Amino acid sequence: MAMATALAAASASGCLFSRCPEGASSGKPSTGVAKPGGKGEGKGEGKGEGAGTAPGSKPGGKGGAQKPPAAASGPSAVGWVALWLWVAAAVVLIVIGLVYAFRVRPRRRARDAVRRWDGSARSARMEISFLGGPEKAARRLDRYTRLPEHKAPNRLGAVLLMGFCGRPAVGPLTDHLHGDAALERGHAAVALGLAGDRGAFEALYPAVADPEPEVRMGAARALGRLGDERALMPLLARLGDRDAAVRAAAAEGLAELGASGAAPPLEAAAAGDPDTGVRAAAAAALARLRAAR
Repeated sequence: MAMATALAAASASGCLFSRCPEGASSGKPSTGVAKPGGKGEGKGEGKGEGAGTAPGSKPGGKGGAQKPPAAASGPSAVGWVALWLWVAAAVVLIVIGLVYAFRVRPRRRARDAVRRWDGSARSARMEISFLGGPEKAARRLDRYTRLPEHKAPNRLGAVLLMGFCGRPAVGPLTDHLHGDAALERGHAAVALGLAGDRGAFEALYPAVADPEPEVRMGAARALGRLGDERALMPLLARLGDRDAAVRAAAAEGLAELGASGAAPPLEAAAAGDPDTGVRAAAAAALARLRAAR
């Protein structure tokens, strides 16, 4: 009878299949039996201090486990762009440095050497040493002479200075001897004579008959400086040149050559040439030949 009364009270209060609050019923405490799918202390999962709570986690947290730390992210897009800009700037600076070291600086040194040269052999030797010796000096001076005129106003002086480099300058000077400008060819002919290398004879031989008198004059003096006996006949032929300056240069070349066979033609030029300058040059050449005997 007492059981029936308790069930009736529980049914009236709605706590028949759920946990009743304390004091809700004057009957026996609830047995903790939960409705399937409902909320109660008997449930091992879900919210609350359940059986699946991991050590160190917050009570009531979902899943009962702490989240792993986020992985470290790599450089952003802005960082990569900045890195590539720095690399590009470094490459540009390296290229500029190489261009200056191997092109601009040698040309400036050649320009400065030509400006300082006073025309003497002693000064020429000093400037060639400043440029790194005959081979480097010939190469640097040749590069300077190939610059545009507004960048290399002393090109002709550089051509002459190249002659003091000796054999290394024969090739570049031969190229200048075939240039378009008559003054350039004439200076190249004189410089080949200053080089003193007999290998230049083949280049100077046709130049002594160049259409321009400046070139013939320079080639005549240069052939005499070479000291090659093959120069005797071309120089004797220039004693009859139509230009007085070329005839005087031929007389000087014959004096430099020192060939004894040049004496009779020089005597004739000293006595009968219509130009006083040629007669004086022939007389001076005769005096040198006689002094050398």
